[in-house]
Amino acid sequence: MNEDDKSLLIETIERSKSNTHQIDDIKSDIKELQNKQEMIYDLTTSVKVMAENLSTVKDDVKEIKQGQSALSDKVDSQINEIKIDVDNKVETVKHDVKQIDDEGKFNIRVWLRDNWIAIGVLLALGIGVAKNFIG
Repeated sequence: MNEDDKSLLIETIERSKSNTHQIDDIKSDIKELQNKQEMIYDLTTSVKVMAENLSTVKDDVKEIKQGQSALSDKVDSQINEIKIDVDNKVETVKHDVKQIDDEGKFNIRVWLRDNWIAIGVLLALGIGVAKNFIG
């Protein structure tokens, strides 16, 4: 083997070592990419599950809002019923107080109407007694 062949052989060996080293680096990179790809698949699966769960949560929130709306309508209705009932009771109390107040007052017209016969008799007797004293 001559010097050129030896030199070529040494270069080939060096190149072979370098290529082997590069292949090992590439294999390591490929293994790392495969791991990252698995992580991306896992992440994608997690995102898909989260999206499905989010859809379920949206449906649940929609049901809650509908239930809350129905409950709010029911409470509003009950409040109106209570208000009407209280207003009616207040009016009844006002009427009763006015009636009691009116009963406590002396009404001359009612008294004259109820006692006109006695008043007439007493008036006639009074006139008769006065004539006896005057006359």
